[in-house]
Amino acid sequence: MVGLLKRKFPKATIIHGDACKLETFLSEEQKSNISSVVSTIPFRIASASDKDKIIRAAFSVLEDGGNFVQVSNYYPSRNFSYKEYGLYSQYIGWDWGSWWFPSFSFSYSKKKVD
Repeated sequence: MVGLLKRKFPKATIIHGDACKLETFLSEEQKSNISSVVSTIPFRIASASDKDKIIRAAFSVLEDGGNFVQVSNYYPSRNFSYKEYGLYSQYIGWDWGSWWFPSFSFSYSKKKVD
């Protein structure tokens, strides 16, 4: 997956590592310049503690107005309660990314999208 993303998006910073420790992979300059974090971690099967760590890690490095994008094979509203984090949700779309299940994409931000 990482190799595919690097080829498809050569200008993007693609990180392969523990999402709970996201900021450890970024330089100080990068930490203030992140507009989006995209996650394909299967939140439906992740523990509540891991989901919490991942969401907090993502928003700790995002610039104001930045987006946390979750791509999942399950409808994301079942994955975590975004309202508990004071986040707004926007449906992006779905795709038959796998043979058996569609992938749903939602964007979460701290600011409401009009």
